[in-house]
Amino acid sequence: MRRVPAVILILAFAALGSGLLLHVHNAAHAAEHAQHDHEHHPIPLDTDSCDLHGKLTLPMLSAGVTPLLVALGLFVAFLTQLTPAWNSTFAHVRLDCRGPPAC
Repeated sequence: MRRVPAVILILAFAALGSGLLLHVHNAAHAAEHAQHDHEHHPIPLDTDSCDLHGKLTLPMLSAGVTPLLVALGLFVAFLTQLTPAWNSTFAHVRLDCRGPPAC
């Protein structure tokens, strides 16, 4: 039961990314127009007035953001190629100790 929301989200993203939702929405528009044509009351074929149709045909990522993300990725790749992190090592210092002081 814990995986049901994850499965639903995976299926929704797959349907959106593959174009299945747009295909189903276009089929619904076609059925609506066929029904109105059958009634001899033609309605104009206008997908510009449909808000959902407009959202389904928009690109998922704005073109202005893509170069910025690429540049950010290149900058991070450049930073990782710099000199490796400095690892501190223990300094072996010899302390001469003769024992407790003589009184």
